[in-house]
Formats: sequence, structure tokens, C-alpha cells
Amino acid sequence: MKKIIKALVIGSFALYLLVLFSLLFMRSGGYWQNLSWVDYVRLNSNFVPFRTISQYVHLLFTGSINANIPLTNLWGNLLMMAPMGLYLPYFFKRARRPAVFFLVMLCLVLSAELAQTCLRVGSLDIDDVILNLAGAFLGYGLGRLRWVRRFVYVE
Repeated sequence: MKKIIKALVIGSFALYLLVLFSLLFMRSGGYWQNLSWVDYVRLNSNFVPFRTISQYVHLLFTGSINANIPLTNLWGNLLMMAPMGLYLPYFFKRARRPAVFFLVMLCLVLSAELAQTCLRVGSLDIDDVILNLAGAFLGYGLGRLRWVRRFVYVE
């Protein structure tokens, strides 16, 4: 049973990484490619916490935008890293400690944000970091449930 669970976890993790890579990096840069890198960063960066989130919530409630756009952005960023809350502690026992998990996830999320910006396939947004980390901790919390630990961390 242990080998089957390990194979399922490894297989699902590989699939998750492929989907994650696709979502994060396999987008067309569009007309942004014609801008200088400095202009691209200036136009696609947000360093004010909760600015993008509050703008999306406002637009959603006023009906000023197609509801799919803010919902996809907010829920997508929240749920995108949730599986890491299970996988990271599974593969790295030290990451079962909340502080270690947080630091590793912070490094991973910031690296993804910076890579997206360098490749001009996304924005550099502190709200994405906040939502990604919140989602990762949702997954981490799920992984702390006794029945999940018993199933996943079969020793």
C-alpha cells in the first residue's frame, strides 16, 4: 500500500507541476513584448498590498467587469498553490514545520512572480503573492488533518 500511495503522490505531483508551469509561463506576451522592460515592469507591477484584490472586489460588486475575470484571478491565485501545502511537506519533512513551510513557499512564489515578469508573461503583484501563500497554507492546513496525514504520510 505504501508503494502505491508514493507512486500516486509522485505521479500527481508531476502532473501538478506541468499544469502549474503551463498556467504560469505558457502565455503569449501580446503587445507587452514591444515595451521596454522598464515600462513593462512599471505598467505591470503592484507593490501595495490588497490593491488588486480590492479593485477586483469593487469591480465585481459594481458589475463593471465580467465576473469571470476577477473570480478567475482571485480564486485561481488562491487555489493555485494549495496543492503545495500537501506536496512540500510530503517530500521535505522539514517543511512540515509552519515556519519552514512559509519560508520555502515565499521563496517559490516570489521566484515565480519574478520569472513571470522577466519573461513578460505576468505581472509582479504583491496580491498574487498574498493569495498564493494563503492558498498554500489552506493546503498545508488540510495536510495537517489526521485522516489526511494517515493516508498521505504512510511511514
